[in-house]
Amino acid sequence: MADFRKSLLLAAMALAVGVGTASAQTAGTCAGTTGAPPDLRAEGTEELTGSIVLQCNAVQAGTVNFDVTINGGTIPITSRNSGAEAFVAVNGTPAVQGQLVSFSGGTTNGDIRFVGISIPAGNPQISIQGIRINATAVGLSAGFGPVLAQISVSNGVLPISQVTGGFFVGIVLPGFGGVGSATLFNLTSCATVVSLPSGVDFDATVKENFPTAFKAQIGPANTDSETGPGAGGPDVLEANSGTQFGVTFANVPSGITFYIPVSITSNSPTGLTVAQLVTAEGGTTVVTSGITTFGTTNYVQVASGTTYYYNVEVADPSYQETWTIPIYSPGGTLTGTFAPTVTIALNPTSGTNIAPEFLSGSGTGTTTLGASVTNTCQTSLLFPFLTNEAGFDTGISIAATGTDPWSTGVAGGTCTIYLYADAAGSAAPATAPTLTIPAGGEGHTTISAIDPGFQGYGIAVCDFTYAHGFAFVTDGFGGGGRGLSEGYLPLVINDRGTASTAPAEALEN
Repeated sequence: MADFRKSLLLAAMALAVGVGTASAQTAGTCAGTTGAPPDLRAEGTEELTGSIVLQCNAVQAGTVNFDVTINGGTIPITSRNSGAEAFVAVNGTPAVQGQLVSFSGGTTNGDIRFVGISIPAGNPQISIQGIRINATAVGLSAGFGPVLAQISVSNGVLPISQVTGGFFVGIVLPGFGGVGSATLFNLTSCATVVSLPSGVDFDATVKENFPTAFKAQIGPANTDSETGPGAGGPDVLEANSGTQFGVTFANVPSGITFYIPVSITSNSPTGLTVAQLVTAEGGTTVVTSGITTFGTTNYVQVASGTTYYYNVEVADPSYQETWTIPIYSPGGTLTGTFAPTVTIALNPTSGTNIAPEFLSGSGTGTTTLGASVTNTCQTSLLFPFLTNEAGFDTGISIAATGTDPWSTGVAGGTCTIYLYADAAGSAAPATAPTLTIPAGGEGHTTISAIDPGFQGYGIAVCDFTYAHGFAFVTDGFGGGGRGLSEGYLPLVINDRGTASTAPAEALEN
């Protein structure tokens, strides 16, 4: 999609302004070209624009100054070293460094000035390189925005053939493609406490929106890197790192330990891509301490709330990549629903005076690493005789017995009591009554309390295992009665087909 939008914009610019080229040169002119303008990330505050090349023909010798603005001075120029990162080269030799200038009442650093450029007579070639801009200030329409450079000449005469609107030196596109999780680990268990197996349980992924959104720090000549093909100006500045993204975990439950690998690769078909875990934001020193090896892969344990930084060392500029971070767990215990989150953001954020930089909060994606524990198990207890007739009443007790000397650890829950009346009894209530049973505790009720006048049978469906019950029929509740009483244990129903039921031990009832 990014390539399609770029093609449309290139075509439109070619028709409207000639893409900064001249088909023919005449005496005393300098025709400009920018080549294929690079894609710039909409999240970047120091995006490197394309070079402008002026091929002069039959010009006179002299010394001139250049002033360059971007999009009419509305876009801040952020070349480092107060603009000295940008430079002008004459016949391939770097000649003059840039100086940032602030417009009075206008955009900060809206102009970059190159002072005292010596132009030889004849047919010199002049190139302007190393201009970085704050691409977050470029307005996007239909998902992209053009970047146009305007050149003015002072302190002399240099007849630049400049197209209307300026030279096309970049197209701004969203670069960060978001965060996803390729694997969701779903557990179905008869208990709310389960074991997470060891191994790679989750994959967090980060994507680029166009093939050159993630770049190496510096690459071979004429490749798209963070330093760019124009490296080698008067101050020989390079980018401080490749593209980086930070990974932060939150809400990691107790009892679970996660590890992330030191080295990851993308899905590029070349297989020649790599990003390394580094010791600090904006740095390139690969982590070598705190390493744990599982199989043949080196991992680092993550702490909840700490950000870990990956630096892209080798990228594929011809392929829109997805980088996968396999998250390893040596195993542990899950209790209830398990949903830690991982946040991945482009780093470093603006204000650190290194390149590349990205606007804080932009290029950020968060996903939930879902290891959901679904409790599908039940204990169903059949009470074959319940009554509140002829002076009798029935008491019901249900216990959650998952707390035991063997560390079973099954919690309690809710038991819903479904009543089915015989011919003599009153109708069952419209809404089945419930008992809440705490872990290691009991719940009690009577038929007179939940359905006065009822006689028949009931089935208690508990949403946990290891439920056990007792029923007591008597005519002595609240008084002496006639001494007619009987107690019994309810039957555990274990033949519910595909429904989960109590474990085999419950059959001892």
